[in-house]
Amino acid sequence: MAGYKTWAVGEEVLAADHNSYLQSQVVARFPSASARTAQLPAPGLNQLSMRDDAPGLIEYWTGSAWAGLPRRVGFGAYNPGQAVANGATTPVTYTAEEFDTDSIGAAGSVNLVIPAGLSGIYSLQAYIEAGATATAPSRAEWVAAGSKVAGVTFPPGGGGVAAETLTTVNAFNGGTTIFLQIINGNAVPINYSVTVRLFRLAP
Repeated sequence: MAGYKTWAVGEEVLAADHNSYLQSQVVARFPSASARTAQLPAPGLNQLSMRDDAPGLIEYWTGSAWAGLPRRVGFGAYNPGQAVANGATTPVTYTAEEFDTDSIGAAGSVNLVIPAGLSGIYSLQAYIEAGATATAPSRAEWVAAGSKVAGVTFPPGGGGVAAETLTTVNAFNGGTTIFLQIINGNAVPINYSVTVRLFRLAP
């Protein structure tokens, strides 16, 4: 039952009212989806729940299935001095996180992982600067589930700093591992400054 009820002082709260107005209109917590199904076999329309195996995710009952509420999901980090040997291909290590809504990455790690239960359309953004000693083109690539999904080649700095932005929008399943790699086309090691952003745009 949907609705709202105001009780008078001293009025008895009957079991039917408790279940309809209180029990079914709070955000219930369950260990897992299977536990929820066992304990709540007949949820009400728009009833809310949370699961311990998907921290931060609030789901609602559509009338036929549980669906996640739209919310901000994202990750931001940077590395001011990613060293890449000459001719090498090196994944970017994130030395400092700026924000992380769902434990997507970690400082000191190279991998970003799409959270379980949060499959959807994601935007991947990277801003890369090559050191002033760059004399040959370099390349940056987003790699997801072992396959390249986007890449950009940026020219040498010509005595200055070469910079490029790499942005792509892709559909990813929960659990997908993503990383950014840099390919140094120079004959000498180069330090690269890297800033990354990941956002979920839609389910």
